[in-house]
Amino acid sequence: MALYPGYLDFIRGHAASYEPLTELSGLSASSLDDPLHSALKGGTNAVDQFASMGHSIRPNYWYSSSSSPLVTGCSSGFGRVFVDEILRRGNKVIATACRPESVADLKKTNATVLQLDVTWDWTRIIEAIDDAIGIHGHIDVFVNNAAYVLGGAWEDLSERKTGTNVFITSISGWSGREFNAGYSGTKFALEGSEIAGFANADYREDSKAFKLPIDKNHTQSGDPQKGVAIIVDLVRQEGVAKDETVPLRMPLSPDAYEVIKNKCDKTINLLGDWKDVISSTDLDE
Repeated sequence: MALYPGYLDFIRGHAASYEPLTELSGLSASSLDDPLHSALKGGTNAVDQFASMGHSIRPNYWYSSSSSPLVTGCSSGFGRVFVDEILRRGNKVIATACRPESVADLKKTNATVLQLDVTWDWTRIIEAIDDAIGIHGHIDVFVNNAAYVLGGAWEDLSERKTGTNVFITSISGWSGREFNAGYSGTKFALEGSEIAGFANADYREDSKAFKLPIDKNHTQSGDPQKGVAIIVDLVRQEGVAKDETVPLRMPLSPDAYEVIKNKCDKTINLLGDWKDVISSTDLDE
């Protein structure tokens, strides 16, 4: 299951010392696949043989009642649907919300309710995560769902509302690099920050008419329960993901397919049209 680029190399590098591996990866021995556990104790060659046989080099999350997923933003929306789906499949779950009373009904289920507000300062968030780990002794799966929409455009940061913005991004904003999550994440953020008024003389009027996606809440065509069920299948490697190699990223919904394909088509065309210029920046020999 290709969830962790470089995971096999990480395991191979630490196979000679199984305890450091479990400590560094945050895994307990009981959460690892039995064949992998045996391979780790057998050393690097055994790990390579294990991988060559097609076994999954990752822990088996959500497979047993002893697993402990944590979901943020559970008072409504995707967070609540995730909790319901996890409980439906017989797992425990830690459900967090900024207002615990909004998920109080979950206390009657196999869920543990914990207060967590993603807008808290970092120290307080870490304390809440420590509390969560203390509930079952570990967290196997973290569903990072809680968020809020921050509207606006880069152009709004300027009082003049005119001029040219130059952003230096990176190839890491198109294809993330292993063990470089922070840098790649910020470059992906820049790539996603479209310049609303670029080559648009009517920016002022267009910005007034623009509606945030949140204005369309509860009117979208997507079914959250269908989407969440697929995501849980992917994590558990069952249902639609049974016997499949799970990708690092998985788009869901017809509009996601069209938007991503459209961007990929435009990027391919750009690479073809500007290949000579794109490829002209190496040092002269």
